[in-house]
Amino acid sequence: MQSLSFAQSSWKFRNVTDRSPWKPAIVPGCVHRDLLRLNLIPDPFWGANENQLQWIEERVWEYRTTFFVPEEMRVQEMIELVADGLDTLATITLNQKEIGRADNMFLGRRWDIKTFLKSGRNELVVRFDSAMEYIRTNRTNHQPKEFNDPIGRSQVIRKEQCQFGWDWGPRFVTAGIWQDLRLETWTSNRLSGVRVTQEHRGDGSIRLDLAAELARPDGNANLQWKLAELEPSHREANPSGNAMLSLGRAKGGKGAATVSGKLLTGSGTQVIIDQPKLWWPSGHGGQPLYRLEVEVTSSAGQLIGTWAAKIGLRTIVLDRHPDQWGESFQFVVNGRPLFAKGANWIPAHSFVAGLTRVEYERDLLSAVQA
Repeated sequence: MQSLSFAQSSWKFRNVTDRSPWKPAIVPGCVHRDLLRLNLIPDPFWGANENQLQWIEERVWEYRTTFFVPEEMRVQEMIELVADGLDTLATITLNQKEIGRADNMFLGRRWDIKTFLKSGRNELVVRFDSAMEYIRTNRTNHQPKEFNDPIGRSQVIRKEQCQFGWDWGPRFVTAGIWQDLRLETWTSNRLSGVRVTQEHRGDGSIRLDLAAELARPDGNANLQWKLAELEPSHREANPSGNAMLSLGRAKGGKGAATVSGKLLTGSGTQVIIDQPKLWWPSGHGGQPLYRLEVEVTSSAGQLIGTWAAKIGLRTIVLDRHPDQWGESFQFVVNGRPLFAKGANWIPAHSFVAGLTRVEYERDLLSAVQA
């Protein structure tokens, strides 16, 4: 599978309702961020500026870019437009032809666009209709009790609810391409992911079961895998985990292979780890991580795709058993009951589009220190 992200493309946006001219935009992002960057609105978080910016949620907005599809991608059987997150009421047109719609901020979308593509320059436009207009005209008989939304009925749309106002934050109902938007091309089959489950066995070993999730069924697809322990310094300095040792694969059939040391390689759908290092919550032990890489080939021997992730090895159980007070309610990690206090994670920013690891790391480390 080949991929072409539009994050590096040249984007423009405009206010359709007021017929404003096209202005430079950044994707992933949102309307408020683009307007603020261009000094078209005052700082939303200063003084009472929130009140001056409520007009934004009433407008229709469009984002536009142009692109060329490399020839090596055009010859693939499938060419799909993949949207990880559109906020929220989106209509997508390619070369002035509608290819799809979206109405849920939290769901990714995928459209087959090969027949809509041109051999040269292509134009992609994403239109975002007003969330407030949708709220006024949909499920009008639904009148929920409100606690945070000062206008009401924000529950009728599948959109980040705190945008409509909360006890801790202002009301900024934004719109935009808030996660990655890209082309993906493939032939025969596509690997969408790998499901990993853990079995912690009585002898102390752990068995990982790997299940490839494919766009088209292939009962004889083959998995080649590598599992490597990440050193603590590598986990901190290289979040992507690129410091994994690179050794040859162990040859074999469908069964699991076990190799001593920090690297396991093999084929099949099972990984056996004889001496695993367990992951523990903060304050109860270390947080060792492993990097798992999987390569999937079809029954005909063609490469379908590759997948990689960092994982921790642990069990977690919510223990609810009868006791002298009625019923217990406790988490048990790796067989050890833990005392856990609750904490409320709110978005790290009113505009979550464009947040990076830096912002999330700052807040998560603060929570650990607290």
